[in-house]
Amino acid sequence: MWHPRELSNFGVGMDPIHDNFFVQDSAQLAESLVRETLQNSLDAKDPELDVVRVRFSVKSVNATHRNVFDALMKGILPHLRAAKPALYESVNSYGVPKILVIEDFGTTGLEGDEATKQDDENHFANFWRFVGRTEKGGGRGGSFGIGKVVIPMSSLACTFFGVTIRAGQQFSPEPLFMGQAMLPQHRLNGTNIEPFILFGVETRDIILPVSDPAVVATYSSCLDFKRIPNQLGTSIAIPYPAKPITCESILDAVVKHYFYTIIKGQLVVEIDGDGFESVTLTRGNIRNFAASHGADFQALLGFVEEAVDVPEENLLQLPYRPEDLAIDADTFESEPAVLEELRKKYEAGHLLSFVYSLPLDPVDGEPGCGDLHLYIRKAPEVSRGLDVYMRSGISVYANSVFKESNKSLALLVADEELICELLRLSEGPAHNTWIYSSNKAATAYRGASKSIKAAKNALRELHALLAVGKEEQDTSAFAKFFPAPKKEVDPPPIEGKPDRFNIVASGGVVTITRGRSTANPSLVGLSAKFSVNYVSPPGAKKYSKIDFDLTKRPPMSIRASGASFHDVTGNKFNFKIDDDEFQIVVGAFDKLRDLEVRVNLDS
Repeated sequence: MWHPRELSNFGVGMDPIHDNFFVQDSAQLAESLVRETLQNSLDAKDPELDVVRVRFSVKSVNATHRNVFDALMKGILPHLRAAKPALYESVNSYGVPKILVIEDFGTTGLEGDEATKQDDENHFANFWRFVGRTEKGGGRGGSFGIGKVVIPMSSLACTFFGVTIRAGQQFSPEPLFMGQAMLPQHRLNGTNIEPFILFGVETRDIILPVSDPAVVATYSSCLDFKRIPNQLGTSIAIPYPAKPITCESILDAVVKHYFYTIIKGQLVVEIDGDGFESVTLTRGNIRNFAASHGADFQALLGFVEEAVDVPEENLLQLPYRPEDLAIDADTFESEPAVLEELRKKYEAGHLLSFVYSLPLDPVDGEPGCGDLHLYIRKAPEVSRGLDVYMRSGISVYANSVFKESNKSLALLVADEELICELLRLSEGPAHNTWIYSSNKAATAYRGASKSIKAAKNALRELHALLAVGKEEQDTSAFAKFFPAPKKEVDPPPIEGKPDRFNIVASGGVVTITRGRSTANPSLVGLSAKFSVNYVSPPGAKKYSKIDFDLTKRPPMSIRASGASFHDVTGNKFNFKIDDDEFQIVVGAFDKLRDLEVRVNLDS
């Protein structure tokens, strides 16, 4: 019951381009999908409940349901072949089809009149019938209404199905089932077809969801939905999930992006699949699954557990200075003894927590202020500082600025509705950073850029205030502007020279082995450092995480035989040599860009 629509001769045709906002390559697909779907579920939390539970599952279609599954897909595959022949071939050669299921519980479901698309506040219509429209506001996680395109993007068939159950007498009480395919405009059987195609029941005015309880039950069973009758929420099924989306990559993304919400006790995530030992992530066990993110991240989780348990009345209110929002020594101008005591506590490794108030002047409301909660602790045990920014439960990860010299753990939490609304409006579609010059924020709030900038700089300024004269000096901070004079000395004999290491970079892959010189002594038991970056113009930053990130595996990979690696960062890692026949292979880099590779033995 797919219902393709003929492309109108009126207006302007447009193919879906929204994936440009989210996924630069398929390796990041799992993270984008997890961020979008979990945030949708948290935004739809039942106000009478405390916890949202979300289930992810990746399983093969049960043989007893194969006929039903094939019937669901039959009507869309000719369109896939016409619009995206390469993906059609991938589906055709997939083997036993798999389904990625995402179900939320403890939510309200997709509320709204399923028989209309005229209501701007209609959750059901906005999810199924619009791209770029959202009813979200009031500091909810998402806002652009285009994040949901990552769902069909996660399917090789560019397709997904869903069932929702809602509460309230104004909504249909029965489960409602629909499907959607997102394809480019294409031509099939002599007809030009619109890009979005719906699965449902066609009427004269609109495509309605399937509402026959027996039919919905058959589809739900085929797609492995676990929702029982009258259990509110939404279930999504993504057939033929793209290969980067596995139980392991989902687990990794949930831990990375939703550790705070899980530690707060607001979210529980279940993950199960073929050949995968089922996992239920809770505050009590999330640290058990953080090992792949390294020791620094595990230290961060312990810090967050400590921070969220601080009673609100124990937070120190920073003096409110609407004319000067900087957090600096002038903040404590009238209380220098308090600042001195805070610095002593910081140096002693105490967790410090603050309330930081910012002025808010909404165009359509009364001026006031909004509170941010700031937490910081000196952490000499980490290899680099970690600063985390949470807004309405979503990680605004691109705000992070701490480096190796900032040996601290810090957390900013924005939960109040008004300040969250300002920060939400300042974000781009991916919701990963706060933009000072946001037009949307400036339209809704007077003086928006000043408060956004203060929020984004808060943890950096707090660290600088407390750690004055105490932290390690970052000797490279001004190297870009004041380069050190070159010394006329011979280069270190161990840096990539054939007599110690053999380094080969080819086809986007770097291979490191022991040099083959007969004069080369054994390297067994020694440790070395590896670093890599793309060749950059003089004066430009040598490495950026936009280029690649060795901690993201996949898409990057590090394979070692006869050696072991550790302390992996964006473009560096350390390794220990256990056998002179060792080999380390690192990839995959952009084949069209030159690499600069360094391998140094520890002194």
